[in-house]
Amino acid sequence: MLKLCVKVRPCVLLIHTYTHLQCTLKEEGDLKETSIRAAGFRGRFGAAVVAVRRDRKRVDGRIGDIVLQPGDQLVLDTGVCHCFF
Repeated sequence: MLKLCVKVRPCVLLIHTYTHLQCTLKEEGDLKETSIRAAGFRGRFGAAVVAVRRDRKRVDGRIGDIVLQPGDQLVLDTGVCHCFF
């Protein structure tokens, strides 16, 4: 079971809303010790991981190769919502 704490942060640009979610992996989740590529975020959740933060620092390297740990904060790109404001 995936357990995440989610905060929605929309960024408005003209008539498109780009939504990024910030998620924190919990200790009891099933993604710990799994690489982002192996977890299949895009297919599994319909979102792409664009950044990972661990211990208040950005984790460098290729996103797909990062091995997830409990407490990691992920920024997920969920795509574009075409909205008229």
